[in-house]
Amino acid sequence: MGNFILQWTLSVIQGLLALLHACIACSLKPSIDWIAASDLEDDTAQSAPEAYAAAWKSLRNAECVLVPGGFGDRGVSGMILAAKYARENNVPYLGICLGMQISVIEYARSVLGLEKANSNEFDDETPDPVVIFMPEVNPDVIGVLEEAGLKFVGKDETGKRMEVLELPSHPFYIGVQFHPEFKSRPGKPSALFLGLILAARGKLEAYLTRHQNGS
Repeated sequence: MGNFILQWTLSVIQGLLALLHACIACSLKPSIDWIAASDLEDDTAQSAPEAYAAAWKSLRNAECVLVPGGFGDRGVSGMILAAKYARENNVPYLGICLGMQISVIEYARSVLGLEKANSNEFDDETPDPVVIFMPEVNPDVIGVLEEAGLKFVGKDETGKRMEVLELPSHPFYIGVQFHPEFKSRPGKPSALFLGLILAARGKLEAYLTRHQNGS
């Protein structure tokens, strides 16, 4: 567990650096609000209403949402609420590792109507396991999710494991199983983090058009 926590901490630190790299590339100064996912949950509304109100105020004021990698089931319900808020309100969203799994679970619950959809990691008795061992998106639900609008646009070398998802109808709603933050460098930000920041500022389409035209 110690090594896993260390890796998670390094991922969070690198994620902050990746955000900084992307903001610098856009001539912006980052303003990051940390939201404890569990503070968004209904239980917190009863036990700590001030924390609940503050968390939701921060989320509603956010120009973009990043759900990073993690472990365990603490705060998962809150992460699902954050993903739902971003999806329904056209707020740019990037989910990394766990964040991708969260977006699949949320979409299955909210759009497909599978109220008990979950990952086997969090509930091994769920009747609708949309995320299964390793973890990966359950192959049995990929077709249904895609018919409902959630597209899987990147796979691993076997062609079986879903690595990248997006919601084409959304300004920027992307989930990835890998960790793009570790590829980000000063002067060469991760494309996904750069896209998140550009989308948050309403500049992504102009950027893509400019670069597609070779300028």
